[in-house]
Amino acid sequence: MDQFNSGNNNQDYQQNTYNNSNYNPNPTQYGEGYESNYNYNNNMYQPYEEPKKPSFFMQFPYSFNPTKYGVLANVKVGAMIGFVVLLLAVCTLIPYISFAISFNNMDEFNEVIDAFPYFSVEDGVFFIEEEFEFDDPNKEAYVFMSDEYDSFSVADAETMHSEGYDTVMLISRTNLVMESDGEYNQLSFKDFGSFSFDKNWIIDTMLPGLFVFVSICFIIYYVARTLWYFFCAMIYMLIAMLCAKIFHRNIEAGTLFKASVYAKVLMTVVACLISVLPVTISIPAFIRTMITLAMIIASFGYLPQRSNV
Repeated sequence: MDQFNSGNNNQDYQQNTYNNSNYNPNPTQYGEGYESNYNYNNNMYQPYEEPKKPSFFMQFPYSFNPTKYGVLANVKVGAMIGFVVLLLAVCTLIPYISFAISFNNMDEFNEVIDAFPYFSVEDGVFFIEEEFEFDDPNKEAYVFMSDEYDSFSVADAETMHSEGYDTVMLISRTNLVMESDGEYNQLSFKDFGSFSFDKNWIIDTMLPGLFVFVSICFIIYYVARTLWYFFCAMIYMLIAMLCAKIFHRNIEAGTLFKASVYAKVLMTVVACLISVLPVTISIPAFIRTMITLAMIIASFGYLPQRSNV
């Protein structure tokens, strides 16, 4: 009877083993590090794998997360440079658009210019059709223009300033004297030489030319800002190399440079957003530096380590 029952048990074991063909009593037989692709219900599943290289535009959200810097380390140098160039172009274009809107919305300035009588400067002599005086009741500004006076002196501007005016501008036949916040400046019309201009030239030529000049300055600023961005990233890389030694991390310099480039994105975006706010806010350079370094150090555990040979 015992032998009969033992035989039945062996048959049942063999039958169960046959039915469960995926049963693996010893997973280590496949080698160390083997990971089964079957779940507890014996159904096949596809394990998630982090993409080796993110798409071009995914560099932006990934740059805010130091845990993604290991993936960003696989980005090609050309794609990284293109990303920074595009980022800084947007960050420079935003304040430029704000400037362009403000510049073109000059209704108040045009009203002031229209209030002036016709004037001109020719051969170092100022001419105005009629005497002009603007006396702000709030004492913010005082303007007096007349070609009946040969010249004005700093003492004349000081006299008006002592009466409480914040800004004083006096224009005579030969010179201009201006005071603003206690600073005095003089301009002799003879310094213009043979150059001549009038009210219409200021409106039709000078102001559009000023807009073009500022636009060119924005372009130069953008190029210089891009070069400065990578220079600062190189400085951060050198500091990161020292920190990596302290934390016993063996990370290649190129990988640390990429981490530095992406770590700077956060404060660059913050500075761009602050620049368009109606209020003036300034973040000290020390705090910006510490935040960037903290992001680089936080990424150490996710960056690929250099293999020891």
